Amino acid sequence: ADHETEQFESVFAKGGVTENIETKKVSAGPAASLSALAVPLLVESNSQLRRLCEQGAVSVNGEKISDSKFIFTQTGEFILKVGKRGFLKVVVTK
Repeated sequence: ADHETEQFESVFAKGGVTENIETKKVSAGPAASLSALAVPLLVESNSQLRRLCEQGAVSVNGEKISDSKFIFTQTGEFILKVGKRGFLKVVVTK
């Protein structure tokens, strides 16, 4: 119970990242767009993603993303956060 309490506080109270996060591997290009990754897994539609971006509720590695047409151009691991509870680890390869 103590571990669950610490996990909750670190994720929601301190803005951290959950331990058991889903990982999605994609290659750089159109498949690595924000909408292609977030819509089926974290949000219901492209319009919902657009609204969340405009509201500042979408971030990649802690940096807010205001453009719903964002594309991952660099390779590496990124933590995508949508809203308070939507987390996805994105691994971009060439």
